[in-house]
Amino acid sequence: MNYRTLGQTGLRVSEVGLGAFPISGVQTRPDGTELGWPGTTDDESIALIHRSEELGVNLIDTAEAYGNGHSEILTGKALQGRRDRWIIATKVSPNQGIDVDEPDEAAVRRRLTEACEGSLRRLQTDAIDLYQLHAIPPDWAMPTVMQTLADLRTAGKIRWYGISTNDRTAIEKLRALRPIHILQIGYNLLERSADALLHWSKAENIGTLIRVPLAKGMLTGKYSGDQAQTLD
Repeated sequence: MNYRTLGQTGLRVSEVGLGAFPISGVQTRPDGTELGWPGTTDDESIALIHRSEELGVNLIDTAEAYGNGHSEILTGKALQGRRDRWIIATKVSPNQGIDVDEPDEAAVRRRLTEACEGSLRRLQTDAIDLYQLHAIPPDWAMPTVMQTLADLRTAGKIRWYGISTNDRTAIEKLRALRPIHILQIGYNLLERSADALLHWSKAENIGTLIRVPLAKGMLTGKYSGDQAQTLD
C-alpha cells in the first residue's frame, strides 16, 4: 500500500480508503418497507474492515446518516483495540432538524454539537480525525457552523474539519469564515467536472478525499450495459 500526506493535516493516509456506506445495513420504514444495503451481515462488514487493515488500508469514511448511525456503530466495533492504526472520517448533516428559512443560530450550534457527541459514542472514540459537513448550510448559518466546528476542534472532539461537496462557491463562502482543512470531492473517469477544483485544492494544500472513484462499481466491470444504465 502507498501512503500520502493529507494536505495541511499532516496525516499519513493510505491511497485506498474504505467507504463505509455499504455497511449501513438494512432499515425498516414505519410502513414496513426496507431500505439500505442488503447482502452482507454485520460480522462480514467487520471482517471487511479487519481485512482492509491487513492489506494496508488505514482510512475509513462513514457518516451519521449511513443507516441512521449503523455504519458508525460497526466502524466503532471493528476498530476496538486498533483505533490508533486508523484515521476515521465521518460526516454530519448540518441542516437536519433545522428550518433553513427561519434563522436560528442556537439550533444550528446545538445540532452540530449533539451530532458530534452522537458520532463519538457510536464510533467509541474520544476524537474524530476528519469531520465533514454532509450538506451545504444556508448562508445565514455558515458563520455559526464554522465557529462551532472550530470550537469542537478546540475542545479536542475533532481534529480537522471540512465539507463533502463539489460546489466551489459554497467552499469559498465557508473558507472565508474559517479554514477548511479537507474536502471530499466526487471524481472518477466518468465524472471529471471537478478537475479544476482538485487542482485548486492541491495548490491551497487542502487535503482531498475522492468520493465514488469507481462510479459505484461501473468502472469495475461488475455491471452489464443495461444494468449500468439503471444506476443512479
